[in-house]
Formats: sequence, structure tokens, C-alpha cells
Amino acid sequence: STATDIDGLWLSADSVDLYHPKVVRASAGVWFKLPMATSENLKAEVLKLQNQGLQIVATVPNSTINYWQIDLRKPTLIVLGNEGSGISQDLLELADYSVKIPLANEVESLNVAVCTAIILYEVQRQRQSQSN
Repeated sequence: STATDIDGLWLSADSVDLYHPKVVRASAGVWFKLPMATSENLKAEVLKLQNQGLQIVATVPNSTINYWQIDLRKPTLIVLGNEGSGISQDLLELADYSVKIPLANEVESLNVAVCTAIILYEVQRQRQSQSN
């Protein structure tokens, strides 16, 4: 995430413990460079940022829009869910766009880390091409 120059990371309260030693160790030192927080009310956080002008992009496997079709140069909050339960309905309802990562060979899903990398590098690609 830090390699793509994002501003921060929010996790839902039922997600991984950000301060668990394995999480800190797995981050290879980047843990200290990226603002991160766990939110008890992710919907309120998303709504606040949307009201401040950020576009909300949710990733869902059944969308008709591919992730690269959205203008990600704008200030954007990307919402990703886990493989098991995905994104909650109340967060999906806040999304300005729902996008998918197209998959081949009957693959049904990717893990959230892979999805995050794919989407964030597209954000970076669009923003870098804008500045060139």
C-alpha cells in the first residue's frame, strides 16, 4: 500500500489486529509509515469522507464495470471486502461505483491483498499518467 502512495488504511473492527506482532513483522517496516486505524463504525467514516468530496469505489465480483474504467485520479476511497463475506450491504449502498477485477478460467475470487495491489497500482498508473 505504501508503494502506491496512499494516504491511509481503515479496517473494520472485525478485521485483523493491526498491532499483532505478526502483522507488524509482515509489513517489513512499512507499518510505521502508513497511517492505519480500526473503525467501530466504518459506515460513518465512509460517509464522512464522501461528504468531503471523495468518490467511493467498492470492489464486487458481479459488477459490470472493470476497475480500470473508473477515473481514479480523483480523491478516492476504495472499499474492499474479504473473500468470505465481501462488503457489507450498508457500505455497498454508499458506493458511487462498484467495480470488478475480471477473472478467467472459472476463478471465483482473489484474496483481499491481491485485489488491493491490483486496484492500487491502477490508481497509481492513472495518477502518474495524468502528471506526465
